[in-house]
Amino acid sequence: MATMKSSQSVRYGPGSIYATHGSVSAGEFVTYLWREEDSAGTMWAHIEYDVSSGKQHKRGYVPLDTLNSPGSTTFTPTYSTRYVNRICWGFFGPTYIGYQEAEVLTRGTSIRYTGKKIGDYALVETTASSGRKRFYVNAYNLSVSPIAAGSNEGTKILDLPYNYQQGDSRWQSLNPNFDDSGCAVCCAANVASCWEFEASDPSVMFDRGVFTRTSMECQWYNASPLCEYSGLQVYDGDAASIIEIVRTHINSELPILVFFREGSTRGMHWVTAYGYRNGGLTADNILVKDSLTTVESTLADVAAGRSWRGVNRIFRTLE
Repeated sequence: MATMKSSQSVRYGPGSIYATHGSVSAGEFVTYLWREEDSAGTMWAHIEYDVSSGKQHKRGYVPLDTLNSPGSTTFTPTYSTRYVNRICWGFFGPTYIGYQEAEVLTRGTSIRYTGKKIGDYALVETTASSGRKRFYVNAYNLSVSPIAAGSNEGTKILDLPYNYQQGDSRWQSLNPNFDDSGCAVCCAANVASCWEFEASDPSVMFDRGVFTRTSMECQWYNASPLCEYSGLQVYDGDAASIIEIVRTHINSELPILVFFREGSTRGMHWVTAYGYRNGGLTADNILVKDSLTTVESTLADVAAGRSWRGVNRIFRTLE
């Protein structure tokens, strides 16, 4: 561990040519990872710092001389070109667990690999109008040879064995409004069961404190000891962005929750997206578990008569 001598902006890479993505405060504890020298001879430290009250982390770069007691580990990049072979996320650390998303990479994109690989994740670099960016991406999504651009990647369906129904009589005693308002709890149970490989039904969600007898507002972080909640993203009416995020998460082996506004006088309806067909480019090709029906549904089925609202992610915390 090291401490910051002064407040600093955190950059995507070692140098002012890289964009910023956060900040650290004077006296803040950070994890020193290694040092790098930029083209002007200035040394930069690659650090990890906490965000979101310590539940998530980011990695980035600050000037080395702004740290108290940094380590001596160094890294010198050896660049080579790689190509993204499927739409995927880049993260601010070498796994999707506990690190925020940094970038969405589309199929066919050319990027620079730094030569640093940690576990399954490669440290890569892109160039944008806002500045260069470095982040980590699963090396499985990278190829040495050029890849044709496009997002149509056929069919991908995750193993999500349960589709809990909010009208099931087994849960009605848990909350007087379960039949009307239990969709979010059913989604939490779907995801928990997926990660735990056993039935973690709505009654288990009640026992874990996801909801109470008087409130159906979900405490998502209680869904499972194997899950980490990473928050809602709202894209009011922007179906295209929601569909792209859903497809990206499914490609990363992650089911994802999608929510819609029921109408001007009602709340939200939640479903669990777990797969796609025909590339998943449109709502009628995204497969979902819907607590209002036991038949196979798509996002297009759910969207009928509702307004697109956003997504909500629960990650598995253990690999």
